[in-house]
Amino acid sequence: MTRSEVIDKINSLKGYDGYVQLMGEKICKNHVFIDKDVVLSTDSLIYEAHFYSKSENKSICVRQINDAWLVDETDLSDVDSGDICEFYSKFGTKVKMAQIWEAKNDKYCENVPVLKLKKVAFAGFMDDKKDNQ
Repeated sequence: MTRSEVIDKINSLKGYDGYVQLMGEKICKNHVFIDKDVVLSTDSLIYEAHFYSKSENKSICVRQINDAWLVDETDLSDVDSGDICEFYSKFGTKVKMAQIWEAKNDKYCENVPVLKLKKVAFAGFMDDKKDNQ
């Protein structure tokens, strides 16, 4: 994907919460999108972005790696609630991250399948009023 295609994809997301880290800038309230549509200008220099749709239970990660773009979409439907961790962020809200595990045979455990961390995906923001009930 080109930069303009990535920006178009991000701007087309409806019903997603998330944040964008721009090159050379700290994340501030303007880069956090909670209950509002994402609107990035075509000249935005994105370093990293994470979005989550509660209705689709889907996480989207966008990262620039050298001269290419990683756009990773992850279905979080099968993630156990015990595998979701909360972290305080610098921009004033708690971030939820889902740990995704998979069983793999381990030669150090007599080739018995053991859980290995496959990836960590953004799972939205913690809304203390709604999510702690």
